[in-house]
Amino acid sequence: MKVKINIIFLSLLLLCGNALMAGNSILVASPGNNNDIQPNIQAAVNSAVAGDVVVLPAGQFVVNKNVVISKFISIKGQGLTKTILYRSESVSDATLETSAWLQIFKYSIYSNASSNIVVSGICFKSKKPSMVSGDGLSRAADIGIEFFNCKDFVVTGCRFENFGNGAVSVRHDDSIVGGLIYKNQFVHNVKGYDALGLGYGVVIYGANKKWLSSPRF
Repeated sequence: MKVKINIIFLSLLLLCGNALMAGNSILVASPGNNNDIQPNIQAAVNSAVAGDVVVLPAGQFVVNKNVVISKFISIKGQGLTKTILYRSESVSDATLETSAWLQIFKYSIYSNASSNIVVSGICFKSKKPSMVSGDGLSRAADIGIEFFNCKDFVVTGCRFENFGNGAVSVRHDDSIVGGLIYKNQFVHNVKGYDALGLGYGVVIYGANKKWLSSPRF
């Protein structure tokens, strides 16, 4: 009897927790295939509040500049083969490496509170990478998603192609870090025939301000 009561109590706790975390779904309008979706996503993010989910449409969309998120907002696509966000081949490498373009999604959270942010169901693609010296293809050291001091995020069901620095980059406080990256696809995240000394699926940096003998992950 005690076991059954405990199970019911735990179920109620989980339901209450999910209700507290559940927010509104904000649908992003499609600009049409191969048109810039960044303004539509940024407008949805700006109007959202913590706990909301920004839902992207199916289609293939260019992303000019980055989408900056500073709130606990999740972004959901229709599936990694259905929602494709890509960089135009016409954008110069120099432009792609500026702060306004470096990442497709830039999560500037700077909080040690649990965020419960989830990014899912999206394909992120950068420019075609250079493979041979003189081929004229991209050598930009760019990023798919970057998290700045964002605790307890999840990235799942996504695909990352052709990013020159890291597909997913995580920068965290030395003493507090937590996140989950699972069931994603990482394809040729490297640029330049000499690899530039970069090119990773996931990159994780601490603040490098103090040594922790017993870090918590």
